[in-house]
Amino acid sequence: MSLSALKGKIRLGNGVLDFSKQIMENREKIKEKDMIKKAKEEINYAFSRGTFFYNDICNDSFFIDFLRNIKNFQGYRFFEILGFNTKRAEENIKIVEEVMGYDAKIFPTPHSYYGSSPQIMSFVREFARFTTMSIHLFETIDEIEFAYERGKTFEFLRTMGLYEKYTKIFNIYLLDYLNSMGMFSFKKLILVHLVHAMKKDLEYLEKIIPHAAWVLCHRSNENIGEIRKNWELLQKTPIRLLLGTDSAASSPDVSILDEIYAVYKTGFFSESMLFRAATFSAYEYLEIPQSRVPFFIFPNAKPNIESIASIKKAYLLKG
Repeated sequence: MSLSALKGKIRLGNGVLDFSKQIMENREKIKEKDMIKKAKEEINYAFSRGTFFYNDICNDSFFIDFLRNIKNFQGYRFFEILGFNTKRAEENIKIVEEVMGYDAKIFPTPHSYYGSSPQIMSFVREFARFTTMSIHLFETIDEIEFAYERGKTFEFLRTMGLYEKYTKIFNIYLLDYLNSMGMFSFKKLILVHLVHAMKKDLEYLEKIIPHAAWVLCHRSNENIGEIRKNWELLQKTPIRLLLGTDSAASSPDVSILDEIYAVYKTGFFSESMLFRAATFSAYEYLEIPQSRVPFFIFPNAKPNIESIASIKKAYLLKG
């Protein structure tokens, strides 16, 4: 959500590495007042479309504090720890430790296999293994090549001065590495994207962590330029499907209703499966009490996604 202030300011379509480079170049230019203003706008719009619960992932201590008190925000706050070289990793771990000292309700989490160092993985495992962890996985097409110091992901970190060689990673299949670091030992495990996961990868995940959930952020992936070719494989996986949006820097908005409609139009998932992924399946997996689930009315809508999505504003039903 914190990156929503960059909506319309980031060039899209050239892949996640180009997107990440632009975020790194522009995030320091975001003023706190603009970050707040845009986040409120996006949350209010999504609420008017029936979205009431979020798993927000950010790496900004100011913003994660801000979310505690914002109206219409319910959900979990994940403090993402970035840094693949030791110096940056240690600096960011200290920041997270400081925040955890006064905010016990955040979840420290790594960014990705290539975005967070072994030190960060160990830190997260120590402090959050009995709760929930989120990790971006198979978001880049050559992520699996990173351990062999090959491919664009490796070249990206090396060129940016962010790479460091670790024996724990080098020449090791990325899922074996994550498993060895205890990244699959969490009570709840949220795998974000899986855009480029192959059959071998999914079979591994299904065997080791059948209790995990994967998050489909279709509009964001498409806009960034990471085109999914594993729809059929993911239709069959027993790993639970959840829906997400990413921030408005890469997605038109953070409305889950609009995400459902966009995924539905691909033809790969049924309307009933998508509605379940966005409601009861999410409530169960994220342990959202039924007493906290609001009801929304979409005036004059018929009971199908196309009709519901055409209604500009939903109204909160109050008892």
